[in-house]
Amino acid sequence: MRYPVVAGSFYSSSRAKLEKEIKSNTKRVTRKNFSHGLVPHAGYVYSGDCLKEVYSNLKKPDTFIILGPNHSSKGSDVAIDNRPWLTPFGAIEIDLGIVGELNEKIPFDLSVHDNEYSIEVQLPFIKSLFPKAEFVPICIKRCDPSLLGEFIKEVINRSNKKISVLASSDLSHYGKTYNFTPFDNTKSIEIDKKILKSVADLDFFAFQELSNKTNICGKYSIMTLMQIMKEKGKVLKYCNSSLISGDKKNFVGYGSVVFK
Repeated sequence: MRYPVVAGSFYSSSRAKLEKEIKSNTKRVTRKNFSHGLVPHAGYVYSGDCLKEVYSNLKKPDTFIILGPNHSSKGSDVAIDNRPWLTPFGAIEIDLGIVGELNEKIPFDLSVHDNEYSIEVQLPFIKSLFPKAEFVPICIKRCDPSLLGEFIKEVINRSNKKISVLASSDLSHYGKTYNFTPFDNTKSIEIDKKILKSVADLDFFAFQELSNKTNICGKYSIMTLMQIMKEKGKVLKYCNSSLISGDKKNFVGYGSVVFK
């Protein structure tokens, strides 16, 4: 079993409080047309508005494949996990069939996942809104997004399951707190919004050019998602932590993008 490491800080560890937290961060969408997306992984108080936009618009899948960055930069370049992951709502099971196929080229490295939160933050939303869904965690330190994306796409295409692919990433981490002040705060927000458009447009050149100007944490996760997608998506929302904290000199950007 993989136990949560940010329950009680990024989101409530209380099942009852967490349920209220998620319900306040979801909205009723009558026609859910999307299957994949870009989601943030900060605390719900900051990124909840962007998280709800994606999860409220997703069709019900059998399995989620979640691509998350490796913030520690330790362990394997790309790593999967075959343990159930515990949430305040109970455990989410791994899709052992899909993870077994991925293991042909991607190693199991449980230590990479033990203290990484970029994937964990997605699981309370998934367990609450899609309680029967299984998932596959893929933690990425570095990779060739074209090779990894094509391999994952092959595995998906061989499956008869409904599979949703999510890339977990925050955007610019701006300010002296993050040792990142190459331009003013308005420029940081402008770049983040352009990044979201490049993701939705599947414009690899624009994304790489823009992401090289900032300190986005899930660059490889996003490019791998873009490689898997078949058609352009839609930007749903941009927000940043200053909207909650009031600190416009130090903030993190978040975004919501969905694909069919």
